Amino acid sequence: MSNALAAKLNGCLSMLQPSQQCTLCGMPSNAAALCTHCWQELPWLAQLPPPMPDMPHLSHVASLPRLAAALCPRCALPTPSGEVCGVCLKHAPHFDQTRAALRYEFPVAELLHAYKYRSQVGLARAFTGMLSQSLPQNFAAIDTLLPLPVTRARMRERGFNQAAELAKLLGQQLNLPVDL
Repeated sequence: MSNALAAKLNGCLSMLQPSQQCTLCGMPSNAAALCTHCWQELPWLAQLPPPMPDMPHLSHVASLPRLAAALCPRCALPTPSGEVCGVCLKHAPHFDQTRAALRYEFPVAELLHAYKYRSQVGLARAFTGMLSQSLPQNFAAIDTLLPLPVTRARMRERGFNQAAELAKLLGQQLNLPVDL
């Protein structure tokens, strides 16, 4: 096949494939909401970032050792040794455990605001990838995903319950029931 014909075919194929820009930096990110660089630079609670979902060329990262952060098992806030924090001891929440993949700081807060308030629903897949990475390898103790409800006013404002949408995607991915 000639170079000119191959170039034309590649051009036609690239028009058929979804192209997307990274939500954070604007660089090409294939069909993902974040490019590889921005994904790796997120403030992960583990020492190394997990591989991006649907990015087999980064599968080697999954085999690298990851150090878990010392977090309160109830609220997922940092503690010196991973013990239950003072706030949770004093005012125990009405749930058993919280899992978090990232620290709530720049750019995570901005990504969440884009998802919640600017209806960038394409970020939902990235968030479920992040959440699934925060689960233990053996998550048999998880029997149901329970998204936090939103008020009627927030539902009217946003047009959707972002927590429910994430829970549905994560439930499908992990084959877990979702209690809506």
